[in-house]
Amino acid sequence: MSRLSEGIFAGLAELTTLRLQDNRLSALPGGVFSDVRNLRELDLNGNRLTSLPDGVFDGLSVLEQLHLHENRLTALPGNAFSDLAGIRELHLHDNGLTALPEGVFDGLSTLVELDLHANALAAIPRRSLDALTSLARLYLNGNDLVELPARAFKGLLSIQVLDFADNRLERLAKGVFDGLPKLRTLRFQGNELNSLPEGVFVGLAAMRWVWFHDNPGAPFSLDVGLVAREVPVSEARRLARVAAETRTGAPFDMTVELSVTGGASDSSMLAIGTGATNSDEIAVITRFNEDPVWVSLEPPTLPTRPCGAQPCYRGLIAAVRDPLRLFDTKPMVAAQIPLQEIGLDGDTLTLNLARYFSDIDSVSLAYAATSSHASIATVTVTGETITITSVGETEGMATITVSATDSDGSSAMMKFTVATRPEITRSWWPAWRLAAVLSAGEPAIADAHPSTPVAED
Repeated sequence: MSRLSEGIFAGLAELTTLRLQDNRLSALPGGVFSDVRNLRELDLNGNRLTSLPDGVFDGLSVLEQLHLHENRLTALPGNAFSDLAGIRELHLHDNGLTALPEGVFDGLSTLVELDLHANALAAIPRRSLDALTSLARLYLNGNDLVELPARAFKGLLSIQVLDFADNRLERLAKGVFDGLPKLRTLRFQGNELNSLPEGVFVGLAAMRWVWFHDNPGAPFSLDVGLVAREVPVSEARRLARVAAETRTGAPFDMTVELSVTGGASDSSMLAIGTGATNSDEIAVITRFNEDPVWVSLEPPTLPTRPCGAQPCYRGLIAAVRDPLRLFDTKPMVAAQIPLQEIGLDGDTLTLNLARYFSDIDSVSLAYAATSSHASIATVTVTGETITITSVGETEGMATITVSATDSDGSSAMMKFTVATRPEITRSWWPAWRLAAVLSAGEPAIADAHPSTPVAED
């Protein structure tokens, strides 16, 4: 059959199913279906239709299934489906559609399945899907989509399946799946994705099937780490509430094994529910005030149940972050800087401060220093290095105060003495003489030592 004549369906007012698939129809006359207003299913797939006349489906308000797939459609009228108040399934796949007109799906609040796969669509108009409040299955795989509008699925409160495989998507906007509590299947394999946005699975508590393989960034890491809050208990015991967390959100129930070194916990397992970011908290406490306490995780395993012939989770990998150190210790003085001696009039001395301070949980400390008598010696700090420079030709002593601060703002402080003197052997000052001068204070005086070296008794 290559054409339908006007009035061909006259007298068939009670007809509910009309199957015209796999013919050679290249056009539909306007109003051709006006005599079959009780149709529930209309199948036109496998023909040669290149366009749809305006209003061709007017009056089919009880139609539930419309099959237009495997034709040669390249465009749709903006009002093509405006009269299909009861439509539940709309099949438009395997055509040559390059664009969707604004509002083409407006009013289709009963639509449950929309199949647009294997077309040439390069974009989805913003808000074009908002009216589809009953839509459960959306198939847009096998198109030429490069991006999805932010909040593209905002109105799809009933959506369960989103299939965007085999497009050219380069990124997913943060929050693109927000507000989709029934979503259970995500198929985004075969795109150009290099990363997944933070929180991509948050709120997707019904998720059961996730495919992201065959993307440049796959497998995408589902990193799981630890967060903690310390709770004061006593001087001898310290308590922390510890939870596991994942920044992407959990696309499946994640159970991770926990181990504690230097303390004890009230559970060895933590569980993050599907769609959640954090597990419930467990308690970790020190043993005999030991320090530090380290908490680490074993990577969770991906579910192995099949979806068809393949695993339900592909293109993802579970990983854990570095162990967590609890009950941070402030920076400590690892060794006291002894008396330092320098010559007069601009002589300098440098020290590596990292040798004298320590902090287990800081990669580096921030150092600062001051001099009690800038007229005798000045100090500068660059990174871990302190430089002491004498001032003028007057001999004397100054106290240098050094602080070391970690990333949490905790600090340790140390003081040491610098003596300026003429250029002679630095071991000239006997310990008894130094003790006598220190006990008298820190005078910036020329007679702070004898004019000639004194041998120790």
